[in-house]
Formats: sequence, structure tokens, C-alpha cells
Amino acid sequence: LGFQDVRSSLGAVLLSPPINLDGRGLILTYQTGAQLVTSKTDRVDLLDGPLGGDDLVTLGRFQGSVRLGKGFNLWQGKPLPATQTEGLRYTPSPLVPFLNLNVGLLGVGSYYTSGDFQGVLAGDIRFDGQVGHLSDNFFDYTRFNLGYYRAFISGDSSPFLFDRDVDNSVLSFGIVQQIFGPILLGFQTSINLDNNDSIDTEIIGEYSRRTYGLVIRYSPTRATGSIGFRLSDFNWLGSGSPFDEPNIRQVDGGVVEQR
Repeated sequence: LGFQDVRSSLGAVLLSPPINLDGRGLILTYQTGAQLVTSKTDRVDLLDGPLGGDDLVTLGRFQGSVRLGKGFNLWQGKPLPATQTEGLRYTPSPLVPFLNLNVGLLGVGSYYTSGDFQGVLAGDIRFDGQVGHLSDNFFDYTRFNLGYYRAFISGDSSPFLFDRDVDNSVLSFGIVQQIFGPILLGFQTSINLDNNDSIDTEIIGEYSRRTYGLVIRYSPTRATGSIGFRLSDFNWLGSGSPFDEPNIRQVDGGVVEQR
């Protein structure tokens, strides 16, 4: 479907806090929402005329989703001493090498005032890790991830185009590598394995120092970019997301990603 514009969305979304079901990292989250949405459709029966105009339709959308996930630490290394010449040479705190495995299950139900219902049941698995300490001058740090998403029950019956879960089998992977000193380069990409189409690709450049850092991101797929600046030693609790992120949102399993 590519990237779809939503003309307007008025409503409310209720997000749960993470609920630890077993005290050992089995996390349950849920989301419910009710919205009045105006967006594009390809359903002629919902339009006043034939396709080819603005193709906009306004409908109520009631949605509930539940996500169950668990993380496993497969390996963890040791940090370097917290000195200016070792663990703190290019980072505000010593880096700890690790390899984590995360698995999840997502269930979504969406009802529209057109009478349509869309259901999604999907699972995902993801490896995240980093090696090296970003202390030497060359190739001393690599951050990487590899993930797979699979929809067991596909959700393609929405009257809107923007929230159809048509990417049923998705492979995502990314890497950020130290090139020289504080300079790191990498990318993040997602591919639909059913048709081998690229869903999104992002090119990443970082300049990292102990007290400050600069991150530049550019997506040729979306034709968007961002510049992030980090100042260390502040009690900042924000996400650090680019300022334009509320206007460009990922839809995962028919659920618009909330921030």
C-alpha cells in the first residue's frame, strides 16, 4: 500500500502500562480506542461517486489490541573501566556487549461503522545486540538487529487503506558500525518477503562523544530526514524522537503506533 495520508482523526486512545504477568518479564500491554477518521478508501460503495477523485470517506473506528511479549538475555559481556581513555572515550557511560532475544504475539480487532470488521493475529521474533566498547579508533563497536514478523490471521478487510495489514511476512534488519573514532554509519530496513518489496529503509550516521552526540537519519523511501543532538549529564527522560514523528506513524498489525 505504500504510505497513506490520513486527512483527519478525532477520538481517544487508552494505552495500558506494561503489566508483568509472571514477575520474570512476560509483559502484557493493551490498547483501546474510538475515533472518527477521514481517509482514503478503494470501496466504491462507500463513495458518492466513482473512484478517481479524492476517494475520502469518514467512518467511526473502534479498536482493541493486546500484545504479549517476553525478552531473553542470551549473552552479556563486561564494560570497560569508566575512564576517559577506556569506557568513556566516546560514550557518556561504558558500553556493555549483549545479545537479546525478544518474542511477541499481537491480537487486534477493529470495527468500522460501515459494518466491516478486521482481525489480525500475528507473531514476531527479534534479536538485538551489540559488540565492542567504542573505545579503540577503528571498528570497535557494532550494533545490530534482526527481526521477523508473521501474520497468522491477515487483516485486509478495513474500508480504509492506511490500516490494512497487507505485509503478512516481514523481515527487518539493521546495523550501525564504528568506522573511525566517534564516527558511526549504518542503516535500518524492512522487506516484505511475499513480494520482496522494500517497506522502508533508513540511512543512519552518528557522531558520538562522551558529553554530546549527533545523529542524522534519512529515509529515501519516505523522503524524510532528521537531525538529533544529544547533551549528556542531564536528567532527560524524553524519547529523543525527531520532531516530525507525530506526522509520520508506523501502522503495525492495523494499529497506529502510539508515542
